[in-house]
Formats: sequence, C-alpha cells, structure tokens
Amino acid sequence: MKKLSNFYRLLFTLIFILIIEIILIYIGHKMESEKTLREYKLETSIICYDK
Repeated sequence: MKKLSNFYRLLFTLIFILIIEIILIYIGHKMESEKTLREYKLETSIICYDK
C-alpha cells in the first residue's frame, strides 16, 4: 500500500510540473508575441514620423 501511494505522489508531481511547464511556455509565447507587436507598432510610428 505504501509503495502505491508513493507512486501516485510521483505521478502527481510529474503532472504538476508538466502543467507548470505548459503554463510558462504559453505565457512566454504570449509575452513574445506582445513584444514583437509592440516593436512593430514602434517601427510603424517611426516610419510615419519620418514622413
């Protein structure tokens, strides 16, 4: 019985880590896309300002 509970604890830990990894990757991609969008807006505003 003890071995089984240890197995479930290990499984739960792995799933928990996996979920955190997915969330971090998702947030990272979102921040990256927002950053590129901001850079694009900055570039377009600079181009408009030059004209």
